[in-house]
Amino acid sequence: MPYRIYERDSIVEVLVWGMISAPEIIEALRELHHRDSRKQISDLWNMSESSMVPLTAFSEIIEAVHTLCSPDMVGRKSAIVVSSGLQKMAAQLYLSAAKDLPFEIQAFTSRKDAISWLMSDLKAASA
Repeated sequence: MPYRIYERDSIVEVLVWGMISAPEIIEALRELHHRDSRKQISDLWNMSESSMVPLTAFSEIIEAVHTLCSPDMVGRKSAIVVSSGLQKMAAQLYLSAAKDLPFEIQAFTSRKDAISWLMSDLKAASA
């Protein structure tokens, strides 16, 4: 299993390394859903140490997200952190395909920027 899930500072981080397949990503999605079925906590998918997810897997992953998530998750967030330009292009393709998911999703090349974006609503709410 080329991923590990950590709960850190009001977010859940999925650290992915090496090659990961669509079924393994869906397994991680199910584990996140089991932990937090209403997606009350934003998640960060740190893919910076992994190979690219096959582009052909996007539709299978998006279908799994639709199956697991209720349509009223407006305001919830998911961030993807990638390291290379090629990974960033693939992440942008995924974002285009995933535009109708019931929560916000963005891709970043910096973990720090991703965390700042995920935490921005929490900081605004506590101000």
